[in-house]
Amino acid sequence: MFVVRPFPECLQTDDIRLVPKMEELLHYTKMMEKVLQENEISYTVIDVLDLKKRADIVKEKILEYKGLKVTTRTDRDVFNRDD
Repeated sequence: MFVVRPFPECLQTDDIRLVPKMEELLHYTKMMEKVLQENEISYTVIDVLDLKKRADIVKEKILEYKGLKVTTRTDRDVFNRDD
């Protein structure tokens, strides 16, 4: 699970959608983190604006979990995941 922190640079109006306020986004993000912590759900915070650095963080986490070796199989009409 990833939590992406908001940045003011990402707020843009297109005159169609409502643009949230930065305070609302920060409040939502804090509440999300609180819920994850209370439920002991592990997550990674992405708090950089640079898109390449964001992608590197995601790739790094994927590689950490690659050792789980997720396999899938189809068993008649039921789809099963082994993970």
